[in-house]
Amino acid sequence: MLTKRSNSKNYYSEFTLNGRKYIKSTKTADKKLATKIDLEYYKQVVEQLKLVGKSISLRETLKFRHDYSKDNTAYQKSVVSVSNWLNDNFDMDLPMTRIDNSFLVSIRQQTRFGKQAVRGQTQPRSHYSNH
Repeated sequence: MLTKRSNSKNYYSEFTLNGRKYIKSTKTADKKLATKIDLEYYKQVVEQLKLVGKSISLRETLKFRHDYSKDNTAYQKSVVSVSNWLNDNFDMDLPMTRIDNSFLVSIRQQTRFGKQAVRGQTQPRSHYSNH
């Protein structure tokens, strides 16, 4: 549902799914365009809710984030950059359920080691795998 706030010229997408309220600015005062953005936001949230409780891979997660980001934005470029780095250093088919504190620590270590690799040392591939 589109709403407009008294302190903004832009329309807002507002709806409730599974007892949770979702609100997002469409960043436009054009009602026709705002309606399209509202529908896309609703579809995005529904797709995300379908994934809750399912085991999906790191690759699928990053693809989803990329597909639902605006084209040529800093956020999308960041997702691409992170995806490329992870693809070079980790098993992208790793289920998201395997991503825990030890995985995050290994990313931190890879990042630190990666900075050393620029200075001439070798960077090992992570031991994380899908098995």
